[in-house]
Amino acid sequence: MKYFLIAIILFSTIFIWNDTLVSKQNDQLKELEDMVEAAESNGFRLKTWSMIIREKRQIPNINSFIRNIEGYSFIELTDDGARKFVADGQNKNGANESILIVETGSNQYQIIYEISSLSFTEEVRNYYAEKLSRITNELFTSNAQNFTCIEAVSDDIIDIVCLIKKITKKLQFATQTQLKDKHFTTWTGYTPEWDQIMEIDNQPINAQIALKNTEDHQTTLIIGTPILVTEY
Repeated sequence: MKYFLIAIILFSTIFIWNDTLVSKQNDQLKELEDMVEAAESNGFRLKTWSMIIREKRQIPNINSFIRNIEGYSFIELTDDGARKFVADGQNKNGANESILIVETGSNQYQIIYEISSLSFTEEVRNYYAEKLSRITNELFTSNAQNFTCIEAVSDDIIDIVCLIKKITKKLQFATQTQLKDKHFTTWTGYTPEWDQIMEIDNQPINAQIALKNTEDHQTTLIIGTPILVTEY
C-alpha cells in the first residue's frame, strides 16, 4: 500500500510539472501573437521577433544531458576555466535557433535557448509551437523563465501619443512608468492578458512598449516582456 501511494504521488508530480510547462508554452505563444497583432493592426510591419527561455539547473552528468538533446550538434568551449556548450543554426522555416549551456559551478549550469525569425506566418507559428514543446521538455523544468519580444517598423512618422493610446487599449496595458531618452520613449506596465508577472516596487509588471521616430522618416515599435527590451 505504501508503494502504491508513493507511485500515485510520483505520477501526480509528473503531471503537474508537465501541465506547468505546457501552460508556460501557451502563455509565451499568446504573448507573441498579441504583440504581432497590436503592431500590425496599427500599420506596422514585423521586422523580427525573438523568444528566450533560460534557467539555472543542477546537472550531475552534463555529457549525458547533451547527448539526449536531439537534433543539435554542440561545440564545447572553455572560457576563463568555465565550460560552454554551444549549438546554433537556421531551420527550414528561416528561424534562427541557439542553445547555450554555461558551467557556473560544480554540476551547476545556466541554460539559454533562443529562437528568432523575420516572419510570423501560420507555418512558422505551428513549427515553433511544436519546437517549443519539445525543447522545453528536454532542456528545462517548470522553474524556467520565458521572455518574448518583437520589433516592428512603419514607413511613416507617427504621432506617438495617439499610437500609444491605441496600443495600450489593445493590450489593456496599464502604465506604471514612462521614460524618455534620445533614442526611445518607453512605457513599462501591466496587462492582464499575459500571465507571467514580476513585481517592481510592489507593482505588477509584465510588459514594455518602446517607440521612436527615426531620421529616415520611419517609426520603430518594440513590444516585449521587461527584460528583453533592455537587451535589444
